[in-house]
Amino acid sequence: MFGVYASPATHRTSLSRRRAEQVLLRLGSLAAHCEFATLSADTPAGPATQDSAATDDRPRLRVSRREQLLTEATRLFDERGFQSVSLADIGEAAGIVASGVHRHFANKGELLEAAVARGDERMRASLEQALGRTGGPLEILEGLLRSHIAVWIEHAHLIGVLTNERDQLQDMRSRDLRRWLHDYVDLWQQVLESARPGRPAAESKYVIHAVHSMIYLAVRANRPQPRADLADRLTELGMTLLLDA
Repeated sequence: MFGVYASPATHRTSLSRRRAEQVLLRLGSLAAHCEFATLSADTPAGPATQDSAATDDRPRLRVSRREQLLTEATRLFDERGFQSVSLADIGEAAGIVASGVHRHFANKGELLEAAVARGDERMRASLEQALGRTGGPLEILEGLLRSHIAVWIEHAHLIGVLTNERDQLQDMRSRDLRRWLHDYVDLWQQVLESARPGRPAAESKYVIHAVHSMIYLAVRANRPQPRADLADRLTELGMTLLLDA
């Protein structure tokens, strides 16, 4: 519900204030009363996300120093904010001195650019995978939703940086990213309108933003080890909001 009600702060809408309030109230009610197919109060946590700092005893491939620096910088940018992180912080997290970071990245801004580019790649790959599936409008919509949720859970720090730190980018890169995210929502709108025809376009976009905001807060609240059924629960909730609001 917090995610739903926070969503108007992240986008503009052409809906009248009264209509926006009505849609928001409906979305909040659906979020509060959605009945899940299966739900257990003692559902164990799932595996740690790929971008989390959690570790386990499984053998891992040795990663390059550059990759290690990018991973730690992404985590720190997401957790503390770009302006609050220094190269010394990143080097310390990676186990090297700050001067060692310069062998791989010229400055902190270059690390942010690399993190945003990586998050962008993950979202584009997820989108292509979802749209490559066959099926009817409802199946395509659910596949798109599941892919969106999966990339958020598996790459939470990357997407967090992509979402929250993009204003720290150079102007041209920031504009390109905003344009891509705008196109991403437009594509969602096309898929939703095929599965749920008859709803005004402005309302469809308003609902999509609310669903994305709900997923954002739910995933961040479940870090670093999300519940095992988080993706299924968010899919059920997301489909309810997308189709019934």
